[in-house]
Amino acid sequence: MCFQISSYGSVPPPQLVKAEKGTIPELYTPFELDGTRHWGKVLLATPLLCGSFAENPNIPLKIFSPFSATFAAENRASMPTPILTGSCHLCSHHCGVNRSITLGQCRIPEGLYIAHIGTHHGEEPVLANAAGVCNIFFSHCNLQCRFCQNFQISDNTTPLLGAARSLEWATTHVVESLKAGCQSVGLVSPTPYIPWCRMLIDSLHQLGYHPTIIYNTSAYDTPEALESLAGYVDIYLPDYKYGSYDLAHMLSGVRNYPDAALEAIATMIGQVGKELVFNTEGRATRGVIVRHLVLPGELENTRAALLNLRMEFGADIYMSLLSQYSPTERMANYRQLGRALTAEEYQQAVEFFYSLGFHLGWLQQLDSIGHYTPDFTQENPFQPG
Repeated sequence: MCFQISSYGSVPPPQLVKAEKGTIPELYTPFELDGTRHWGKVLLATPLLCGSFAENPNIPLKIFSPFSATFAAENRASMPTPILTGSCHLCSHHCGVNRSITLGQCRIPEGLYIAHIGTHHGEEPVLANAAGVCNIFFSHCNLQCRFCQNFQISDNTTPLLGAARSLEWATTHVVESLKAGCQSVGLVSPTPYIPWCRMLIDSLHQLGYHPTIIYNTSAYDTPEALESLAGYVDIYLPDYKYGSYDLAHMLSGVRNYPDAALEAIATMIGQVGKELVFNTEGRATRGVIVRHLVLPGELENTRAALLNLRMEFGADIYMSLLSQYSPTERMANYRQLGRALTAEEYQQAVEFFYSLGFHLGWLQQLDSIGHYTPDFTQENPFQPG
């Protein structure tokens, strides 16, 4: 549902205007803004399927937004922008669909679908205090990586996990973690939900909470979508998965990933800077950390990815070179991805990392393999079953 603010003067009482079959009905609702009474037109997302509302008053109308008209008017700056409600170009698939009517690559309508909100201790140590990060794991993903450890919630061929949530529900759960001591909120696979992320952050600010916002992404975001987050995100945590066009196509179905992700990361750096800013406790509060997961049998991809990053951004970018690849059953017979990374492979990746002059960031112990693999059928997905 999209809310348009207008001053219509004298109009009939709030009513659903007659709409014929296949058209979208209009709902006019009163509200007050800056002490002045206005009338707003609420645009419903779903066309009527048969007849008119006047003739069929019991026809159910699916309204996606959880907001009242008054709330929407008071928070108009944080309502979903046309980038979602009209033609979705949040990610580099550029589906261009109206997600209230047609599903795009991510298979997500315009609602808010969250698989899990909870405290997480698996991020880079500078991103959290002792209480951890309050991570929000969104359902489905715009990038379909065959090897994804979060496949239970990211696989777009499976139903969305959980019902559509309201902003109030999400805000309440995040606030619980903040009250428990978390000072950072992580948005995990957030790209299809960017307008919702903005509204959630606004909602937290209105309640007096100003946590460090971490945007944890595959980096397959469009620059325009990222620009809409200026002033909302403090730390960008992008993956740079592939330097190889062929491997990007084989494992994620997007041959243009190496270039699109570099452009996205450049936008992030332009927005918050590539230098990490730390508070007095040593926790990062602003900047960019680029992650790269070393895949078994794919060292040439790692070399290409690191070389791309070095040439594009220099050696003084913060990097996290991950060894935690954990094979899932889905990868059992696919190339060498049915096994874990070897110590020799990771060591070769580390040596190449240093040879390029990288000196800021984190390496990972090999015993991390399997440690961060979640089970989203549990109440706490990262708690060993």
